[in-house]
Amino acid sequence: MRVTELLVLLLAGGTGPAELSRESDGVVYSSHRAFRIPLDLSEKDRQRVSAVRLFVSKDSGKTWTKEAESAPDAKVLSYRADADAVYWFAVALVEPDGKQAPETFDEVEPGLKVVVDTTKPTLVLKPIRNKAGRRGLRWEHSDDHLDPATMRLAVQESGKEEWRPFPLNPEDQSVV
Repeated sequence: MRVTELLVLLLAGGTGPAELSRESDGVVYSSHRAFRIPLDLSEKDRQRVSAVRLFVSKDSGKTWTKEAESAPDAKVLSYRADADAVYWFAVALVEPDGKQAPETFDEVEPGLKVVVDTTKPTLVLKPIRNKAGRRGLRWEHSDDHLDPATMRLAVQESGKEEWRPFPLNPEDQSVV
């Protein structure tokens, strides 16, 4: 069989500018700098507080900055990152007397971690031959957050319309 075209699909879990949802490990990857963070306050908390404040850390929790404030009935808080980086988010509830809980963020666990990565990945495919003379591909990529296990390869034979999956080995970045 002669393969005339190859397609590599990078199936990454990037999120759009809509509301973010938390991944199983608590980290969300976003290819957009502007996004909305869902607020999930109980009805009891919504009634007892006067405001919700969004705090952001750009240094893994060493320092926190107040970035937004909203009414307690808000469903989301909007945020716009100023650069590609890892952002930690936490919220504080403000009581009618102005008292904020928590008062400080010295030992607060973030409610959400977002990796903002707007740089498009690059992928270079290079033809190779193994020791037995079989043809294959080697790839090089530049993407700080690429998970090779999410890569899929499909091939299309000359004169055929359909693409079919083709197995690859993400560990050595090649397929033969």
